[in-house]
Amino acid sequence: MIAPYINVSKLDVGKRQLETAIKLFLTDADPISIHTLSAAAQEVFNCLLKKQGSGVSFIEKSIKEFVEPGKQEEIKKHFASSKNFFKHANNDSDGVHKFYFKLTEWFLWDTCNMYKSLTGESPELVSVFLIWFYSAHRDVLITDLAKQQLFDKLLKSFSLTSDNKSKFLELLPELVVLQNK
Repeated sequence: MIAPYINVSKLDVGKRQLETAIKLFLTDADPISIHTLSAAAQEVFNCLLKKQGSGVSFIEKSIKEFVEPGKQEEIKKHFASSKNFFKHANNDSDGVHKFYFKLTEWFLWDTCNMYKSLTGESPELVSVFLIWFYSAHRDVLITDLAKQQLFDKLLKSFSLTSDNKSKFLELLPELVVLQNK
């Protein structure tokens, strides 16, 4: 008989939230659900990283590094506003929120990198998302030559474009094999 429960660690919870968010993202599913799952995983990983003493999220680190101390809380609130609106209804049950869904891509990127920092691993879905992300944001991200060549090879080999996210998910097994070569 199968037990009516599962035992999960915080790391496993975050990984499941992240992988589900990636699947939804790559299939252009509901942006609210994607953002909520990504933000929840990011929060779990951020706490685990702090507990390990091995860092914080890139977004949190960047706010501390590049934003004036007197403005940091305001910026943090802006980044957390969608997550909080989606999660709570105690103070603004009749409220309406302007959701900038393009930010979710950056939350997913940050969360994937946090998972990699915590575990030293890059699960298949994380790898596929990161390949999509770097191909979609080539104009703003700094990547080393080897990584750029890998992305170029993958995109060319499978005729991938960042506009067709679901194709990245469909080619998951092949992309992972090529990435590990």
